[in-house]
Amino acid sequence: NIDFDFSPYEAVNESYETATGETRSYTRYETEAIVTDGYTLTNTTEEDITVSGIYPFAGSFDNAVMEMPAITVDGTRIDTELFAGPFSGGYRDVTGTTAGGRWNIDNLNSWEQYRELLADGSYMVRSFDEWPNLNLPVIVYEISDRAVQTGVEAGVADLKLSFVMDSEETTILTYGFNAGWNNQDTGEYARGTHVPESFNPDYGESAYLIVLGEDVENCTLQGWSDGWSKENDAVTGTLTRYETTLGEILYDLMCLYINDVDAMYDSDVGPFLWGNITEDMYFGAISELMYDYGKLSDDTAERYDDGMLEDMFSEARVMQRVMYLRFSVTIPAGGSVDVIAQMTKDASIDFIGANKDRNGYDMVTQLGSDLTFTAQTASVSNTEYIEIIDQNFGFDPANGVTEVELDLSVEHYWLEVRKLPQ
Repeated sequence: NIDFDFSPYEAVNESYETATGETRSYTRYETEAIVTDGYTLTNTTEEDITVSGIYPFAGSFDNAVMEMPAITVDGTRIDTELFAGPFSGGYRDVTGTTAGGRWNIDNLNSWEQYRELLADGSYMVRSFDEWPNLNLPVIVYEISDRAVQTGVEAGVADLKLSFVMDSEETTILTYGFNAGWNNQDTGEYARGTHVPESFNPDYGESAYLIVLGEDVENCTLQGWSDGWSKENDAVTGTLTRYETTLGEILYDLMCLYINDVDAMYDSDVGPFLWGNITEDMYFGAISELMYDYGKLSDDTAERYDDGMLEDMFSEARVMQRVMYLRFSVTIPAGGSVDVIAQMTKDASIDFIGANKDRNGYDMVTQLGSDLTFTAQTASVSNTEYIEIIDQNFGFDPANGVTEVELDLSVEHYWLEVRKLPQ
């Protein structure tokens, strides 16, 4: 049975005090449902059976703390192990099609797309694979001590790292750079980095150029003012070259990125460590993205052509993916156990046109499951806060019909609700 609980729609009166001491009141409610997805598992044999349960849910690392289901067995919350699938969507060009390049992220937005994603089981299998190995030798050019000499007016201060390379033999990745210039015909390249001011999260940090393959040549570091418009020797930095592995430098930079985001949001707990998202899992997803679509791919998406690691870090964090909770459950001989997954689900909201007040919720009856169902039911609760505008479940709360039996031949059930005035 799956239950949609609409208690978050209850209006809550709150107040706050303005800067002038005036008290103002307002009413708010949440357009989300508490979903309780319950299964009764029956063992018809004469021996106890212990099985692995795998529960999928869609989400991202950034909001997994809110979307991760809580699993209980016969009323007791149990420990689960989290596995994350790769990015579930794709890319499109700036016009919204997939023909002209992969510049923009294109998330899945329908249940049919999820059906296609999970159809042959390969996505789930890959979700339990080991992360890619990044034990690749690299050369790092680190620019530290970025500064402007005291008492010198430099305007917008930048450091430009110029070098020569063969793009057929060399791949570059960057962290802390914000500008670039390429001439593949001559092999001349440059990358620029701002000198951060004291209030910036990256003040006192370094910028990094990472070289895979043949080393770059003729590296020079020059200070500039006002967008590379004039050289300025008062803008300085220290250039250091060293060798390491891609995995080691990437992990260090990932941790630096986490700290910067924490500082930006004044967070005591890194947003990537919520809901069992560990640094190692986050690092694995970054590595996976680099091999799938980034500069380690045989077919790099245009979105990542510049090799900026900040893109890898931020997008691995927010990309939509299917994640899996794995747990163990023992079903006694001739008996049954109740396994329940409970989570909070945001509504799918139509912001366009006449239907802007409709909040949608849906479910699928068998997608991605290898269970044999004898029956499925659905229910709604706390419906006094909403009215059902459209559906294919058959609920009729006004006449006491709040639970229905589902037809297992119907793949997809849905309902749209509207907040009732209070």
